[in-house]
Amino acid sequence: MNSVRSRVARELLPPSPPRSSRWRAALARHRMPSVDAALPEALEAMARSLRSGASLQIAIDEASSSVGPPLAVGLADVTAIAARGRSVVDAIDGWATQTDGDGVALAAAALALGAELGGTAARSLDGVADTLRDRNAVQREIRALSTQARASAAVIAIAPFAFSALVALADPSSVTFLVASGFGVACLVIGIALDIVGAWWMRRIVTRAGRERDPVAAETADTIDLFVLALGAGLNLRLAVSAVARRAPVGWSAALERVVERVDRGQRVSDALDGVPDDLGPAARPVVRALTGAERYGTPLLPTLERLALDARLDRRRRAEEAARRVPVKLLFPLVLCVLPAFGLLTVAPLLAGAVEALRL
Repeated sequence: MNSVRSRVARELLPPSPPRSSRWRAALARHRMPSVDAALPEALEAMARSLRSGASLQIAIDEASSSVGPPLAVGLADVTAIAARGRSVVDAIDGWATQTDGDGVALAAAALALGAELGGTAARSLDGVADTLRDRNAVQREIRALSTQARASAAVIAIAPFAFSALVALADPSSVTFLVASGFGVACLVIGIALDIVGAWWMRRIVTRAGRERDPVAAETADTIDLFVLALGAGLNLRLAVSAVARRAPVGWSAALERVVERVDRGQRVSDALDGVPDDLGPAARPVVRALTGAERYGTPLLPTLERLALDARLDRRRRAEEAARRVPVKLLFPLVLCVLPAFGLLTVAPLLAGAVEALRL
């Protein structure tokens, strides 16, 4: 009976793909571009559609057909949700919450602002695409610069165990010393613990090299792109600050919200903006100086903001390169304090104990 049931189940179920097909599918998924890698191309496709006179919803739909999965699926869902009667802004916000990616929040904020404000969003989307492309390049450069450090950390962490195995093969009495005597067991436990701590320490150093220590400076280019979009839509500075505050990155959002509150209480926009560097630090000063100078002295704002966005991208790249180049120097601390003592306890101590035992005999 069981054999009959299994035969019927095999006939009803679709045949499983051959092993070679599964390998090809897995390789295709591995080669599939990530959302962050495809976002700049998608935003530029949307900008081209907007320049041709298409609406934002149509531009998103056309961009979804020009990029591959997984981004194409999310963009197609945005247009499908909007076609069922929901607003484009709600559809974009829903896509942002359900999609993983470092650049998704900025892209969603730019698209949502473009949908809310209208105007000429094509130029601003090109600027956001440049920011995201530069961010991807910085991440690739960090990985390339830290590859040697990662390989060195792995080799250094494995070295005590590898040499211990070689010593055990050359002198089996060293294994007896490590597992039979009290001092040997202490050397074994402390050596393994030190090596594990050293490996964790080195991994932490390499991982933190890719993180941004100054989130305000890292998000400056993103915030400038949103200001360019809002001002390009025809908003004055007061309305632009209010619009950007709702969509700004985390590091800037709270400070801009406080600016909006002070303006609502009757304070001038330029005077309210003067307090932003006190909240965010010196990284916000160039942007605030450009915004307040435009209101007080009538200086051209959009060209200044575009130049500041370029400077912010270059500064982020420079800081990322500096952090990656400091990794080999920082690895010296776990090497000297953890790995080398573990190496001595696991390899040198058994050899010395064997030599002392031989002299006694």
